[in-house]
Amino acid sequence: MATLDHVALTVKDLGEAVKFYSEVLGFQVLKVKEKPELGVAYALLQAGQAALEIISPLKGKPLTQEPAGEGLEGVTAKLCGRAGFNHISLRVENLEEACERLKGRGVRILMELKPGGGGSKLAFFTDPEGNLVELVEKP
Repeated sequence: MATLDHVALTVKDLGEAVKFYSEVLGFQVLKVKEKPELGVAYALLQAGQAALEIISPLKGKPLTQEPAGEGLEGVTAKLCGRAGFNHISLRVENLEEACERLKGRGVRILMELKPGGGGSKLAFFTDPEGNLVELVEKP
């Protein structure tokens, strides 16, 4: 049986992304490192039992954009020349409180308190680079 190990995002500004996920969402920064041989810099952050890897192309490497999905106009998935990312899903205990806390930090909630499968509740927002983040409260 497999479990989630990590989710990887590609961003333009690694520092801004690390600041958002650590200071606004409370993830713990484990590592920030450059890999010149791969043409990227990256950060590894811990979120509960899963990790978030944030990758940024070094200068001279392309960062392309594709639509994220229907109903989320204006949101783009960030890709480095390959198929990529749709969203990160974060489980919260109280969705309403989580949304209010994010709003207090200047985050705009795109879809708030939408019913999900199995009695769950969902909300969506984007990080500073437009990556889609889902919050889910499960019964």
